Amino acid sequence: MKYSRILIFFSVTLFSLQAQGTFFDFASLARKDSFYAELKLKIAESVKKENRRDVKKIADGLWASELTLTRSQEFKDFLDELLDSIYTFEPDLQRRILQAVHSLYRGEFQEKVTTFAHSTSDVKLFAMALSQLKLERSRVEYFENLTRSKFGNKLDNPIITALLLSLRMKNAGERVVPPVKDLLTFQKDSSVFRMYMFVRSNRDFSGQIIFRKRDGNFVRDSSGNVVTLPYFARSITNLPGYVTNGNSPQGIFAITGAYNSPAKLIGPTPRIRLFMPSEGENKQFYNGYKNSAKLSDSVLYSLLLPESWRNYSPVYESYYAGKAGRFDIVMHGTTVDQRYYKNEVFYPNVPTHGCLSGIEKWDDKGYLIFSNQEKLLDIYNSLGNPKGYLYLIELDDQEKDVTPEEVQNLLK
Repeated sequence: MKYSRILIFFSVTLFSLQAQGTFFDFASLARKDSFYAELKLKIAESVKKENRRDVKKIADGLWASELTLTRSQEFKDFLDELLDSIYTFEPDLQRRILQAVHSLYRGEFQEKVTTFAHSTSDVKLFAMALSQLKLERSRVEYFENLTRSKFGNKLDNPIITALLLSLRMKNAGERVVPPVKDLLTFQKDSSVFRMYMFVRSNRDFSGQIIFRKRDGNFVRDSSGNVVTLPYFARSITNLPGYVTNGNSPQGIFAITGAYNSPAKLIGPTPRIRLFMPSEGENKQFYNGYKNSAKLSDSVLYSLLLPESWRNYSPVYESYYAGKAGRFDIVMHGTTVDQRYYKNEVFYPNVPTHGCLSGIEKWDDKGYLIFSNQEKLLDIYNSLGNPKGYLYLIELDDQEKDVTPEEVQNLLK
């Protein structure tokens, strides 16, 4: 135990020295300003009258507006017109239109989105439209019945299943989260590494990660407190986790190791690879577990939960997200310009397209000066880069960040 604490302290201290030398050209102020100018141009091109049938320019403008959370009356009018003509576009552009509406103006355009929900026969687009609507409890039952009547022959579709479970939860009122202590103490003698990330149902607020070693004990600091790390689980779209580019799904992910694959908007800091059920081969999620009893996927997934959690539907969101085809959700840093979000509740966090992210700060020349992603990697590396599981759990609907003190109390 004492050795582990010293190693973790040494790793974090070593990073503080190494980080000063990490350079990434795209993270420099000049490159960020240049990229922002490109994004503004894409938005300006997309709203031009002569480009209203140019699918690529429309898609580029929608993407740029989402990434920068650009809201203007001109762009809102543009989205309004796109909703009028949405039926004339292919499903992929329809998805992008609904995604931009949800990202920028959730709760608005109610009449047009409701009309689209009634008309579409596409499962994913229907779910995205319903997410945009203000569903008071008095209306939830209506839309639950509409879902069943429209997709009666697709009730086993993972998106429809997840949507109906969500509607049922809303109709029931306040959710009651099972005892978190049961989750934290589950299979402590299994020699399996586990991370737990606790967030709010409102993903605008930052969460906290804790680490349970293979010996069943949590990583603690020199004072005996459980080590916590702030982390973020909101997508730029803020859509449900079971649809494309939605929030990081609640539930269980397999941790399979760290890897380095620099990308412009993510940067050079290594990522931690995660898998959901049915993403690739299932053995990647179950870490090579041999299913000699021929158990179903749903049963195997449930066995990763204590009995008190097995009937709690929200924790199956990652299961249905994987079944629905979501993939490549990882834990990573970022080089996205934080200035895009300076007026947002979640600033200085940077939203993603469904991944989990740690804050990284770069100086004007492109040198890394702070990284929660590196702190995550330091802890993970000090434990031997183990395979295991990440549990992403929504605690409640409080409108504030999850605090280290709150997490400490969960262990009492």
